[in-house]
Amino acid sequence: MVPVPMSMQTYAVLLIGGLAGWRLAGATLGLYLLAGGAGLPVFAGGAGGPEHLTGPTAGYLLGFLLAAMLVGWLAEKGYTTTTVRSTLTMALGHLLILGLGTAWLAARIGGTAAYENGFQPFLLGGLAKSLLVALTISLWGHLRYREHEKQG
Repeated sequence: MVPVPMSMQTYAVLLIGGLAGWRLAGATLGLYLLAGGAGLPVFAGGAGGPEHLTGPTAGYLLGFLLAAMLVGWLAEKGYTTTTVRSTLTMALGHLLILGLGTAWLAARIGGTAAYENGFQPFLLGGLAKSLLVALTISLWGHLRYREHEKQG
């Protein structure tokens, strides 16, 4: 059984980073973690409570914050201007999330079990979500451009 739930959370986390920049992404994800830690049902499956900030998923949650900020910083530097660069940027964000999550999980259940249960099952989905985030950002850019053209 995988001790970490599968969800679309990383899609949202990296999309926030890609669209909002590192400062706003950091503030947004910081508030998200505070809200979840305070018990609001914002984590996967409607979970909330301080135990999620110290339990098996804590590394992934910290990874959410850091990955959103990293992706936001890279977006500000122009790394989301093409679909290929954006996909690679989002894949880097996913690897940061999975790396921190797996490292935290490894301290609890051992390295091999953490890799098999907390990294490997999420790798293909993370790559697919990286492309999906990149395409969403590209579509958002096209829609904003069209709106600007209508107004100009």
